[in-house]
Amino acid sequence: MSQDPKIEEFQQDSLIDEREKPVPPKRYNVVLYNDDYTTTEFVVMVLETIFRHSNEEAIRIMLQIHHHGMGIAGLFAKEIAETKMFETIRLARQFEYPLQCTIKLEE
Repeated sequence: MSQDPKIEEFQQDSLIDEREKPVPPKRYNVVLYNDDYTTTEFVVMVLETIFRHSNEEAIRIMLQIHHHGMGIAGLFAKEIAETKMFETIRLARQFEYPLQCTIKLEE
């Protein structure tokens, strides 16, 4: 049985060259930094509300920040990472905490 020439042409044209494969978007870590004033309870609350971590995971990340000076709150596309960073900083200032938050390109 012969294949329809239009289907054959479509199949040949629709084959994606390796060089044409879409490149996945770059992802960014949202990093929180330890300080001497922001309470651990506030950091856990930020991790639970803004970053949607469970209480257990939020506590684990908070302890990482506390013991190592910094910790990763999440990994996101750039626009989402920036939004979460700004939300974190805004909330920290609202509660008068100096909590620092940045984004860094995933390595």
